[in-house]
Amino acid sequence: MKTIVSIGFTESHLLMVSEILLSNNLNAKILILDNQNRFNCDEGFISHKYEFIDSVENLNNLFFGFAKPLSKHELFNSLKLDSKKFINLIHSNSEISVYSELGVGIRIEPETVISAKTKIGNFVNINRGVNIGHHCNINDFVTINPGCSIAGHVSIGENTEICIGTTIIDGIKIGQNSIIGAGSVVTKDIPDNVVAYGNPCKIIRENG
Repeated sequence: MKTIVSIGFTESHLLMVSEILLSNNLNAKILILDNQNRFNCDEGFISHKYEFIDSVENLNNLFFGFAKPLSKHELFNSLKLDSKKFINLIHSNSEISVYSELGVGIRIEPETVISAKTKIGNFVNINRGVNIGHHCNINDFVTINPGCSIAGHVSIGENTEICIGTTIIDGIKIGQNSIIGAGSVVTKDIPDNVVAYGNPCKIIRENG
């Protein structure tokens, strides 16, 4: 049995990870580093054994259970972890071009398509039903929520979150530490450190 270590967790995340492991026919025990969020999860819905731990020292096969990009980035820096210890969790019902490039610590959920010559950075979360076009650059700690459609030659900066159902047209650049609200249609570049949403997407305020 393989052992996989999660840094932080929610019950819904545990269900998603279990689904990814099942899709790859992987029997695993999940160790959870989280001293504050110890929930009771219905074992009937979970096909993998799990337990809570207090340290990840000397452990490999790590991944993050947190979805918020900036929080995850700050935690990674504070724990001073070796990125080489992180694994990717990729659902078997996803299509990733052999000509794309993946970092580490990535979670890719089902029905996601990643086209050729696209680079996915480290610790990126890509939720279900996401379509990412060719020659895109998705930087570290980005989260892309369900149902997003990203055309070719798009760049998304570190720690940025793209919310549910967003469409980004070809060639757009979105800065770091920004949030694109649900259902947005992004037709112009978006700078760093802002919250933007709408159709067409417009800057609403500074982020933070």
